[in-house]
Amino acid sequence: MKKYHNHQSIYFFTLFFLCITLFGYAQPKKSEDIKAFIWGENDTYKKIPTVPEKWKNESAVVILDNQNHYYNKSKKSLDNFFLTRRIIKLNDKAAVEKFSEFNYPTFLIEGIKEIKTWMGIKIIKPNGDVKEVDVEKEKIKTSSDKAVYYYGFIKSKIKSDEIYKLAVPELEIGDIIDFYIYSYEEYKTSGSYVMDAIETTLGGEYPTMDFSLKLKVENDFFINFNSYNGAPQLKDITAPKQRDKEYQLSAKNVEKVESLQWLYPLVEYPSFKYQISFAKSNVYEDRTNAFLSEKEDIIKKGMTSEEMLEEYKNGYPLKYVAKDIKKFFKEKELSQKELVEEAYYYMRHVYLNQYLEGVIATEEKLTDLYYPLVLYKDPILVTKQSQFLLRFGSFLKRNDIPFEIIKAKHRYDGSIDDLLIRKNLTSIIKVNLEEPIYVYPFGNNTFFNWIPSSVEGTKVYAMKFTEKYDKLEKVEKSKLPISKYTDNNTKEISNITFDDTFSKITVHRESFLKGHNKVNQMNERLFFFDYVEAEYKKYGTTPFIDLLNKKNRKKYDQTFVAYKEKRSKKRLKRLEESTQGEFDFKIEDYTYDIVNTGRNSIDDLLNYKEKYTIKDDLIKRAGPNHILEIGKLIGNQVSIEDNAKNRKENIYMPYPRSYNNEIIINIPEGYTVSGYEKLNMKVENETGGFISEANLNKDTLTVKAYKYYKNNYEPNGNWNKMLEFLEVAFQFSQEKILLKKK
Repeated sequence: MKKYHNHQSIYFFTLFFLCITLFGYAQPKKSEDIKAFIWGENDTYKKIPTVPEKWKNESAVVILDNQNHYYNKSKKSLDNFFLTRRIIKLNDKAAVEKFSEFNYPTFLIEGIKEIKTWMGIKIIKPNGDVKEVDVEKEKIKTSSDKAVYYYGFIKSKIKSDEIYKLAVPELEIGDIIDFYIYSYEEYKTSGSYVMDAIETTLGGEYPTMDFSLKLKVENDFFINFNSYNGAPQLKDITAPKQRDKEYQLSAKNVEKVESLQWLYPLVEYPSFKYQISFAKSNVYEDRTNAFLSEKEDIIKKGMTSEEMLEEYKNGYPLKYVAKDIKKFFKEKELSQKELVEEAYYYMRHVYLNQYLEGVIATEEKLTDLYYPLVLYKDPILVTKQSQFLLRFGSFLKRNDIPFEIIKAKHRYDGSIDDLLIRKNLTSIIKVNLEEPIYVYPFGNNTFFNWIPSSVEGTKVYAMKFTEKYDKLEKVEKSKLPISKYTDNNTKEISNITFDDTFSKITVHRESFLKGHNKVNQMNERLFFFDYVEAEYKKYGTTPFIDLLNKKNRKKYDQTFVAYKEKRSKKRLKRLEESTQGEFDFKIEDYTYDIVNTGRNSIDDLLNYKEKYTIKDDLIKRAGPNHILEIGKLIGNQVSIEDNAKNRKENIYMPYPRSYNNEIIINIPEGYTVSGYEKLNMKVENETGGFISEANLNKDTLTVKAYKYYKNNYEPNGNWNKMLEFLEVAFQFSQEKILLKKK
């Protein structure tokens, strides 16, 4: 699911709707017809209205944001028409620069027969002069190896050489830009198709004077749509005796969405979400990709507990326990909790990680294999949540361990009470022992009894089975727990030395991570060759190289060494850039070593060591003395701009968390240190805190700083309390000490 919270960006991937009254007319297919259709005699915006005085200091003001989607069908395909028109007043240099260049693709995608795109741009000067941009003349064909966005959705199988960059010449402060993008899509379909969902705030980066969204669908199209947080509701504007259904959402004087830290726009601001599904009557029962209403002319606005039970009651046939798993656990004497934990990590390996090396070796052409799974006897590869639920649930059922399935919705997407889009759900197994255990579908580096931070503390649907676990019999609302800030911790110990000339600082840093802080770093820090050999030995599976024939083994012996070295160098470069991003100074001579992968449990520490140098930075000469910007060694701290201190929005942080920094300064011979007393700070309240202390012991200065966020959510009334410790932490990062010549 792709969400975009700023639908007023100029880039094409956010220009996803239509502009003027399009429905009821044959769709134009030629550039000149489209232009006449939009800017012709019936254009109601030939005369541009005046921008309200209250918005005169805004960077830009959207005068018109008018959008339509039209979904229809032919015998063998679905035909969708999209047209966006926006008129925007540019009030400053930033807005001019932003709208001076457009990116938009014209391409083919696998599964879509054809996409065509047309664009038009006019510039209206303050004196009323109008200049139309020659799009064909100004656009330049470019290429990209990155994912390309189209209407807000990533399309991975794109002919990336069919992307265009368009410069808008002679754009100036005070100008009005009037542009449209019109697109036609033709999808191949065998009878049903679920479009990607749209989830967006009503407002965007700039305030909007006039917003309108229109949807028009033929029969066999189902609409899921709802508005939230005070956004206007979708209205049925279908004319009497009109065959196709037509709907509209409109709003006037929409305020902009603020760009703030720790903000979930879809939760805080007026927004709307919708999804279009095509389903003929003979395939109507295929509901695996969307929640559908009973009839196509009924707009689906949400889900009830009863509907959730109906959707999923027969969806979990628990009969999948592989022979290898039965054999592995047959002689083991474990408590129920130990059994569940052992099973999780065993399945993580045998259903996923044991194939990882072979898949990568094939993709990277390290062998001559075309399909690595042919080497394995009865391979079972589990990569989807539904597969995990069936496999793990079957194991629990066989061992008489009680459990239920949790359906959760990510915090940034709003409450489960507002559930509308099926793909917004994520699934977790809750094992009902004396102390509940939560089991999230495994990935290469996931953990037993871990809940993703994006669903912690959320209201959820608890799906409960019958006594025989043959089907679901009840659905109740429940709530997931939230981890503590002490559970999610990063501890860093940095040992600092200087060269004889004070031109280079050497840092030896050792880091220890646990909880969500660790999880967020696992895929960044670890490659499969850091752990897969240990897993082969632990679970008694055959290493990939031992599965190869003589020819491929000889090749793999050679190619894998080169591949590992290449990947290690790339990782080293990436981690160096990542580490440098923690600071506002350059680092050099970076090295990285893993001490412990931390993969055995959620509490097992990810432990690694880094070494780097800082040259001609952080330290300045003051006569015979030197000034060290010691506070910067704990990394960049949150700096709140003055205009963000009077915050009205609530605060949505990723999760409760804490950070320990210990800095050990080895004072060079012949020097003393002064000014370190300023490094003793302490602010704590119900939202979090920052505590620091500095101690001098002979020729060593040890500085400890501890920062923590108690909760994953704070009401806006607590913002000033957060500012108390955030500002102290920032002040610490600006502090200096003096290394004084004796």
